[in-house]
Amino acid sequence: MQEDAAKLKERANAVFSGGNYDEALSLYTEALNLLAPPVPPPPFSTPIISDNHDVAVVAEATSTISPPPSDTAATSATTTPPPAAIPATATTQAAETPVTPSVVSASPPEEKPAETPAPAVPEPAAAATPEPSPEELARRKQLADLAALLLNNRSACHLRLGHFEECVADTTRVLATAGFERNVKALDRRAQAYQALGKQDQALADYKAVVEAGESDPERRARARNAIPPLEAQVAARHEREKEELLGKLKDLGNTLLGKIGLSLDNFKMQKDPNTGSYSINFQK
Repeated sequence: MQEDAAKLKERANAVFSGGNYDEALSLYTEALNLLAPPVPPPPFSTPIISDNHDVAVVAEATSTISPPPSDTAATSATTTPPPAAIPATATTQAAETPVTPSVVSASPPEEKPAETPAPAVPEPAAAATPEPSPEELARRKQLADLAALLLNNRSACHLRLGHFEECVADTTRVLATAGFERNVKALDRRAQAYQALGKQDQALADYKAVVEAGESDPERRARARNAIPPLEAQVAARHEREKEELLGKLKDLGNTLLGKIGLSLDNFKMQKDPNTGSYSINFQK
């Protein structure tokens, strides 16, 4: 896996040097997929239905139906003689005989002993995760370094093809890798992508990081130093515009509130004391 990804990287480097950035981009992506293949979706499971399912349902349904009564039972039910009449004297005596209610002795309910709660069973301790061996740590570091190199090279393809958002994403992943936090190539490419996207603050920060890193490549060093002054001017001008817009909105809000009592912010003048540098507010009609 790692060997195949390294071979694809060398092949992509040669294609990139030839100017075929689309093909190089595909090869770098293929190599990255070898190092971290996408997780396949879980298989779709369908319930298994037996061939005898319908037969079992029919049998169960028919077993609940009771059979019709036989002719013999029907005949005996119709020919049963009516019960004999009870004499009237017996009925009268039964009615006149008083009924003595029986006294039931009520005994207090037996008290059940309180149930003793069962002792809590302690949960088994989670098995400790074994520490990776030095060989495993070295293997992981090699894979992470190779992935960072592939991402960095792929970001160059994105930058040449005008995929600025993708370039920012790849270089950000490179700079988040241990040992690549101050990678000058990634910083330079991300700064160019930020500048193309109109994000002057982020581009300025990356160009300054390139200069601070002491880049030895003259082209990158010159690009960073030449980009910093105009970016600083653009950032300062934008901040000034944003401040004026904010003050304008605050002034409109103040005039709206003061207008209810016949005043405005123009009635209040701020004067700076040249000696102390503090401000005083004077009211003027």
